[in-house]
Amino acid sequence: MRISKNRVLDFLTKCQIERGGYTGSDVAKLAKSIRVSPKALRKRINYWTSNDPTFKLLQYLGKQIIPLTLDDFILIDQRLKEKPLGRMSDILREINDNRQKQGKNPIPQSTF
Repeated sequence: MRISKNRVLDFLTKCQIERGGYTGSDVAKLAKSIRVSPKALRKRINYWTSNDPTFKLLQYLGKQIIPLTLDDFILIDQRLKEKPLGRMSDILREINDNRQKQGKNPIPQSTF
């Protein structure tokens, strides 16, 4: 099946407007809706990104969006101002402790 460049561009542009870019989850969702494999769609997007100026404007955000809240950003900023050379794992542990108290899912180590 041929992948429609305009349909992909429309979908990714919508993601760009809503979230500031697109993720791997968005690509997988689009691939499922147009009945192609995510790998094939990623290859086409990579090709179009290298050759088409409109695709070059789109921002890839990574596999998934990191669910950081404003409180998390404030805590990170405070800790970095207090100890600029502090260990990031300590900051992550503190964030996850706060998130656990609030009943939210912890942030995985690999994303921090």
